[in-house]
Amino acid sequence: MAWRKVCRAKDEGGLGFRNLKAFNQAMLAKQLWRIATRPDSLVSHLFKCKYFPDSDMFSAKIPPHASYAWRSLMESRTLIEVGSTNSIDSWDDLQINF
Repeated sequence: MAWRKVCRAKDEGGLGFRNLKAFNQAMLAKQLWRIATRPDSLVSHLFKCKYFPDSDMFSAKIPPHASYAWRSLMESRTLIEVGSTNSIDSWDDLQINF
C-alpha cells in the first residue's frame, strides 16, 4: 500500500495515519520557537553557549561537531522565517510555513 494512501483520512479510503515527516518538522519548529521565545530556559542557555555564543539562533552556523538534535533544529529554521529584521519583535515579524 502506498504511503500516500496510508496517510489519507479514513473517510477518504486511507488508514488515517499522520504524515510523519510533516509532523516531525512541526514539532522541531515548535521546539525551536520555544528556545527563541524563552531565552532564560536551561536548554536555550546550553544551545547558545555551545552553538551560537556571538550571534542569534537564526543566523547560527551548523558546525561539523554539532549534535543530531541541533542539526535537526537548524534544519527546521526554514519553517520559521523572520520578517525584515534579525530578531523577532512581534507576531507581525513571524511567518510560519507549513
